[in-house]
Amino acid sequence: MSDCLNQKRQEVVTSLITNLSGRNRDFETCLNAHTILFDMTEQAVTFTKLIQREVVVKLIEAACDIMNPNQAYALDVLAKVIREYPDFERSLQQAQQTEFQQTIGMYFHDLTYSSLMVIKASDSALGAEGNDTNQAGANYKRFGMRRMRALELIRHELHSISRYPELNAIQQISIVLRRHLIQTMLSIVSEYSFCSAACHEAIEVLDILKIAFDDEDIEELKSFVIANLSFKRKTHYTFPETGTKATNSNHATIVKIAIALKRLLTSGTTAVRGRSGSIDSVDAPDQDNESHGSGDEKGAVASLPAKSYEHLNDQRWKDFCDKKLKRFESKWTKRLETYTEEDHAQMRYEDQEADVDDIVVTVETTADESGLISLNHEEEEEVSKEFLASSFWKVEDAYKLDDLLADFEQ
Repeated sequence: MSDCLNQKRQEVVTSLITNLSGRNRDFETCLNAHTILFDMTEQAVTFTKLIQREVVVKLIEAACDIMNPNQAYALDVLAKVIREYPDFERSLQQAQQTEFQQTIGMYFHDLTYSSLMVIKASDSALGAEGNDTNQAGANYKRFGMRRMRALELIRHELHSISRYPELNAIQQISIVLRRHLIQTMLSIVSEYSFCSAACHEAIEVLDILKIAFDDEDIEELKSFVIANLSFKRKTHYTFPETGTKATNSNHATIVKIAIALKRLLTSGTTAVRGRSGSIDSVDAPDQDNESHGSGDEKGAVASLPAKSYEHLNDQRWKDFCDKKLKRFESKWTKRLETYTEEDHAQMRYEDQEADVDDIVVTVETTADESGLISLNHEEEEEVSKEFLASSFWKVEDAYKLDDLLADFEQ
């Protein structure tokens, strides 16, 4: 009787996973299967049925099929199983642990590359909506649920294998795959700037990969933050309807990466992975305690291993940290209650210097002087505007509360 019940449970699980595959065209059936499988991952008795090899393989097939209309839900269930596995590991038999780990390890690259393909796929290929317009009239790219589930799967599988440092799994990721992961995460931050959840997941992935970064990875991160934080036309956005300016929606994410990267390159003696993949030891110069970072930077690339003196002596990076990053760092690392009028005056002065830097670059790269006149005109308008109130909240002076109450009583 016990064997019959176990066999019946297994058939039920297989049927539910089939409902997440491309064979099922009933959306309501897919949602029901997703809900049931999600609940099964939270119980030890039913969780053992989800980590059997044939079940995991079927779930991976549904999750990797980009033509599957239910792919987002299959990705979500698979990420949930991988996320919950470390919590149930002690209650599992050794044979069950080995089988699940070998299965995930065998399909690790397939899962990761398939998820990257989903993230990079066009909107038409995913059957998703393209650009949209928010209430402020700004156009933005929709990240979509399927891309989000693929990104979550990447983070969960990397996080799970990073919990076993004895396996040295993160360092064993191929250079090609690591390059694709970093490039994809940076493209998410730049292209889908209005999706804060996706930007946060991207930072989490970079944080997990930090122990495997080599010189080329560091150079790519440096180039990214320098390109996006050097000029105000990159850090600010102009609303098309009102003409007001505000910092870009992904500005906080990029600043967080930049500050963490600066602390990375000024940390102490750590292992260094060169371009050839060999690991060396580098003694970085002593720095103040402030440059070592704190535990508050969770989720950023906050404790990356320091690299060679080549990065420490990079004049371009030094100039960027002294002239550009310093003013962002003072805003992000100083408590609001400790701000004084001198601090605000210094911030306004630094903002004016940033505007001048933009104008100088335009003069050097633009032959037409009319472009410079137009730029100066835009800068003058920006100083006179404040991104505070909008016409929606504005109340006409003619309306007074006493008059309205008097009319109501009549």
